[in-house]
Amino acid sequence: MEELKKNNKKRDRLNLALNKYYWLIAALLFLVILALGTWFLVWPEISKSQQIAKELLPSKVEELDLLTQYTAKIKDLETLVANIDNQYGRSLSLLQQVLPTQANVPELIAQVDALTRKSGFEINSIDITESLSSGTVKKGAPKAVANNPLHLVNINLNVAGGSYPSFKILLDNIEKNIRLLDLSSISFSGSVAEAVNYNLNLRAYYFTDSITASTGAPK
Repeated sequence: MEELKKNNKKRDRLNLALNKYYWLIAALLFLVILALGTWFLVWPEISKSQQIAKELLPSKVEELDLLTQYTAKIKDLETLVANIDNQYGRSLSLLQQVLPTQANVPELIAQVDALTRKSGFEINSIDITESLSSGTVKKGAPKAVANNPLHLVNINLNVAGGSYPSFKILLDNIEKNIRLLDLSSISFSGSVAEAVNYNLNLRAYYFTDSITASTGAPK
């Protein structure tokens, strides 16, 4: 009987302890279950993912390097194309000034007048006519002649006011003019040393070709 009472007291103390520390025991049990679940279920998947990432990392790094190199080459190519476009634009602009696609007579007169004044002369008269490189276009000319893309602008220029050394400067300025000017003949009045009036026959050119026109050359 005495032994039964002792057992009942132990059971009561155990039940009291269980009731008192129920939440702590439940929390510990939950943590144990969570740890076991993580160890047996989650951790293998994490390890598997890490292994896959480790295996794929070199190839992904290589792909990233290739992409970086490709991007750099694209930028270099864009820079090269931009430089070529700028250079081509400058060359085309210069070519259009040397050999334009139209006669541009007002601009030509302004250039000749500037050259004359710069050299110390005044223009007495200027006469401009247009023709083809093979000769003056006439009505009824053959189509092959009429379609000749190279045209001439004949300039008959009479100037006065300068000395012979000034005239040599004028010839040098004509030679250096950005638009192509050819001197075909010269005549003057008075002596060579004291000539006052000079008559010059000049030729300018323009090129009306479909290829040139397709580049967007100004008309």
